[in-house]
Amino acid sequence: AIVRTVTYRNAGTAPVTLALAAALSGPTGPGVISVSPATLTIPAGGTAATVITAHTDGALANGLYGGALVATGGDVRVETPIGVEREAEHFELTLQLAHDGAPVGGFVIITGADGIPDFRFPDGALTVRLLRGRYAIDAYPDGPAFAFVASPRLDLDADKTVVLDDAGARSFELALGDDGVALALSSLTYTDLTTFHSGSTTGIGVPASAVQAGPDLPPDEVTGTAFATFSDDLFGEAKSIYHLARVERGHVPNGWREVIDRRALATVEAHHAGRADHLHRKGAVPLFDDGVNGLIGELGFFQNVYAGPFDRTERFFGRGFVWATAFVDFLPLPADPGGFARATALRR
Repeated sequence: AIVRTVTYRNAGTAPVTLALAAALSGPTGPGVISVSPATLTIPAGGTAATVITAHTDGALANGLYGGALVATGGDVRVETPIGVEREAEHFELTLQLAHDGAPVGGFVIITGADGIPDFRFPDGALTVRLLRGRYAIDAYPDGPAFAFVASPRLDLDADKTVVLDDAGARSFELALGDDGVALALSSLTYTDLTTFHSGSTTGIGVPASAVQAGPDLPPDEVTGTAFATFSDDLFGEAKSIYHLARVERGHVPNGWREVIDRRALATVEAHHAGRADHLHRKGAVPLFDDGVNGLIGELGFFQNVYAGPFDRTERFFGRGFVWATAFVDFLPLPADPGGFARATALRR
């Protein structure tokens, strides 16, 4: 209920009696409003007050309501405008960022049902007022490893506090049995298959780390993917490439630790033609074949750069994945100097 007091002043030399009535109209009909007392006698040179109460509970439609409090008596008529907004139900969400238990800054991405990300930069903690509903919270607390902390699915149906602490974040520890290559790219991603919202973290030349805030979710509704690329030349003309992927169900991957069985690797000897004066790029990303929702993944490529034709050995690891490989030829064209040709292939 919204309660307001309205005071009338009588500047005359005789008392005035007023009859009071209030009304509201809104999106789908009248609002609910009351006046007490409904009759006022204002003494000469004095004041008198009434209380109006607007009720916004019950089955009223959300939206703006407008009307007036009308006071009449003899030849006196006074109208006081009234405006009321019945807001959709909101709650307060408090997000606390921490590194190993200590409050830190960082940034947070809050995504609701509309799919529009809301970027916030809290200094330790942040309280926002949000509509009732389902949200995904992706956070990056300040810290040496810049870990990814995610709450993939938060149902906001009351005031809540979520602690986003990177203390449990873990990264990549993969043994390939090949001392000639090093980690070039690492990525940890989750996808909520009910909303198709994705959150992720990526490291270039460094291992990404992640942890989930809160319990696991239904395994058929949330998938997590860990992806790594190893090469013998991070930014240059790599000749030996490993693309590795792993899927987990119901949560954000908490890093990836495994000794890779070389017998499980698929090897491709790749040969690429091209003019010596052209630059070429090549990369690959994994797409998980969910079986129900189709291929799931991001089509962003980490690409090595080559001058002219090149050969390289590519090794792939990841059960249930389709690999999207892209080869780009940056061919200068007189009509479009920035143009390029790109070929993409999907291979199991």
